[in-house]
Amino acid sequence: MSGRKALFLASPVPEAAGAMRGWIDGGNEIAEVWYGRHPRPGLMHRDGRLAILAPRWSTTAVVRRHGIVTRDVLPLSGWAERLQAVEASGADVLISTFFPFRVPQDVLDRFGTQAVNLHPAPLPAYRGPHVTQALVLDGQIVENACVTLHRMDAGFDSGDVIETRPIAYPEDGNFARYTASAGRAAWHLTAEALPRYLAGELEAQPQNEGEARYRRMDLGKIAIGRHLDVQTARVLCETMGSLVPLPLGEAQDIKITGIVKQLGLPSGHGPDIGRFTVDADVADGRLRLRRAWPWSSTFLKFKRLATLIAERDAT
Repeated sequence: MSGRKALFLASPVPEAAGAMRGWIDGGNEIAEVWYGRHPRPGLMHRDGRLAILAPRWSTTAVVRRHGIVTRDVLPLSGWAERLQAVEASGADVLISTFFPFRVPQDVLDRFGTQAVNLHPAPLPAYRGPHVTQALVLDGQIVENACVTLHRMDAGFDSGDVIETRPIAYPEDGNFARYTASAGRAAWHLTAEALPRYLAGELEAQPQNEGEARYRRMDLGKIAIGRHLDVQTARVLCETMGSLVPLPLGEAQDIKITGIVKQLGLPSGHGPDIGRFTVDADVADGRLRLRRAWPWSSTFLKFKRLATLIAERDAT
């Protein structure tokens, strides 16, 4: 069945842009897009740059092209007029994609089984808001990277699974390329799997609660230090470190952008801080790490943007 109208709850990220494009390419409409006012500053500004340079990965580009109404919202639980706003949108499907707030039960009741979420990890093993970081730290990002389409219910990421779309982890560990892969997976899920589910051709499957794990990460673990082994530190630098410089666990004011080389076994000594590099221990080795400088964040932003511009293949 096509021609449905969806209310999107989203963050301005490439994965959400992929989901929005997929829904429209599948012959459906977007009634409105509600952006959660995200705690990470600069997301909308970055999305605006993508609208010009890499529109495929920009929610701003999607809403401009199709004349979609947008709304910035605070947590929905504190908005007394939320149901009136839902009714006014005329939507019959609710699609949440990287939305930072929990959806109240009365909104879920309004859509019933047609309220769905796109989750950037396998379920039920990786529930929660920091699952990508958890996949990295667990050493599972290569084997288990995926986007999961599931129904929303009263729990958190606990609704029946409609379909899981694997993501090929990039050989060079470029996290912007990983983001584009997630956006493509989201496109397939909203263009193909979701319409089949809504038409009754695809049955959602209950999650196994015995395998459920909720992951609310201590973001202090997203640092280079003795709690990591060499391989996990390397993957962390390639993924999270390609977005923003990472703190050094034993000297939080020192930021790291990558690994130069492994020097040998752990020395048992603290960090040896040089002008351009830092030598520091992890659990099973001592690493020479590349220090960040004031221009590093800007360089990483341009590198990420260049990657997304290059990722302009089909879907």
